[in-house]
Amino acid sequence: MPDGPIATFVPVTLREPPPQVHWGPEALRMSGLEQMRAARDRRLPEPPISTLTGLLPTDVGLGKTTFAMPASPWWQSGAGVFLAGTLAFVADAPLGCAILTSAPPGTSVSTSELSVNFLRPAGIRSEILIARGRLIHETRTTGLAEASIEDGRGRLLAHATSRGILTPIPTALAEALGRQQPSESQPTSQPAPHSTQAEGEVYGQEVWDTTPGIELMRRFIEGGFSPPVFRLMGIRGIGLSEGEMTMGCRPRDGL
Repeated sequence: MPDGPIATFVPVTLREPPPQVHWGPEALRMSGLEQMRAARDRRLPEPPISTLTGLLPTDVGLGKTTFAMPASPWWQSGAGVFLAGTLAFVADAPLGCAILTSAPPGTSVSTSELSVNFLRPAGIRSEILIARGRLIHETRTTGLAEASIEDGRGRLLAHATSRGILTPIPTALAEALGRQQPSESQPTSQPAPHSTQAEGEVYGQEVWDTTPGIELMRRFIEGGFSPPVFRLMGIRGIGLSEGEMTMGCRPRDGL
């Protein structure tokens, strides 16, 4: 068994330097609702994770937000369907942002619990993944939200709930951010990563029916099997034994 990752593919996040994005002092003076409306209207710079995946806010109101993301072939697992984590990723944004819409200026929200009930698999035929978040309950420091995730045909794919923690942005950090100049959205001739031709191995059902799972995971660690979603996020295999699997992903600006 390899001692560490030896796959040779280059993650999408490393192929081009991600945009250096930070919000200026004007964002710190906005309430959560104002921030989300500015993000929806593209008056705030698009974060690198949105450039990578295409996940963006499409509707905002007090206690509710909607995000949408193209069902890009890059999200395919080795079996062609999207991983459960893809729907969790889509759900997390409107859940946290629905809570944020109730927050005063100078406040951040972080997810402390996320639960998803998966009802139907997602794939490239989903066309688009739409997650609608709604605030259920809030206090000064916490919020509870729920979200439904649908595909482009209006079919319910999953239902999620989340608890978020509201905390004041530390004074020192707020002052440092306040001294920065806001980023400006720069037009680029390069296509967004999620809209480029997907790379990686997607196997048909006959392979999964005839090949032991541990053999497929061994190929993954050795670099001979790398599904598109792992190439998109830079996920690699590290360790493997009967009943155990270790994977890793380096923190990157593009994420």
